[in-house]
Amino acid sequence: MASSRSAAALLEGGATGNIYFETVQSGLLAGFTFQEIIFEQSTEFQQATLVQTEAFGKTLFLDGILNSAQSDEFIYHEALVHPAMMRARQKKRVLIIGGAEGGVLREVFKYPEVEQCVMVDIDGELVKLCQQHLSDVYGNPWLDPRLTLLHQDGRTYLETAEPFDVIILDLNEATEEGPARLLFTREFYLLIKNKLTEGGMVSMQSEWINTGFHFDLFRTQKASLGEIVVLEVSVPSFLLPEALNLACQEGRVPNPSPEEIDESLNRFGISTRFYNGPMDLKLRTLSPFQKEGYKRPARVFSDNEPPRFEDSEVQSG
Repeated sequence: MASSRSAAALLEGGATGNIYFETVQSGLLAGFTFQEIIFEQSTEFQQATLVQTEAFGKTLFLDGILNSAQSDEFIYHEALVHPAMMRARQKKRVLIIGGAEGGVLREVFKYPEVEQCVMVDIDGELVKLCQQHLSDVYGNPWLDPRLTLLHQDGRTYLETAEPFDVIILDLNEATEEGPARLLFTREFYLLIKNKLTEGGMVSMQSEWINTGFHFDLFRTQKASLGEIVVLEVSVPSFLLPEALNLACQEGRVPNPSPEEIDESLNRFGISTRFYNGPMDLKLRTLSPFQKEGYKRPARVFSDNEPPRFEDSEVQSG
């Protein structure tokens, strides 16, 4: 099943070879030349396609939308995990909602302080496909004894769970047909706040920056979580800059200096390819144009009026 936001198609042969097209957004069409389709399978929740692309290596598409690519996945996963881990008062209990490929797990388990990591991904079939076909990209964090892996609705799980020191939301887009739509509402973000320990942090995949949908998400998160720090992350395979938003249980997000972050990474013995202290500062430095977007009228998503990702538009001024 193809998402109403994105219709993927294959063009075989021709002067440019095989092309996998992703209709990313109205007015923007992305085509990826590829060598082979490694798998294409419908799970209970979505259509999963793994493509061996020429530009980005193994590339996972969910409902025709690019989810993660071999060449640059480390940028996204390091930026989603480490800023929150660096700011959390404790790191003993971590919750991941989503994250089927294993990249978030890999980064979380770099911290010796982590005693338990619960990963809740509703799509067990997808997780198995990733374990089978993507271990060469993401390693094998599934074998770490600190992992508790569950296949159920993340929100339902969180309602009865004990609090966590860090919560990481690595979610699919909030399409109306997708399983994650009610994980982008003020009620869900309030649940997140109530399930964080004192000084706990949440890191949230928050769609492309400079889009109407992102600004709505920002306003929704702020209504429940207090101060939101936006990180702008450029992942080449994503085509447009991604927003990864941070919030703290205390309502204000601490911002350690680049020197403090580098000292902590060294102390924990954490090796990264993208993230460090100066990069943390760079990620949270927004342009005047971007800051103006947060002053515009925006929706607050609720369970009664959840998001419509299809309404997202790039803001041009």
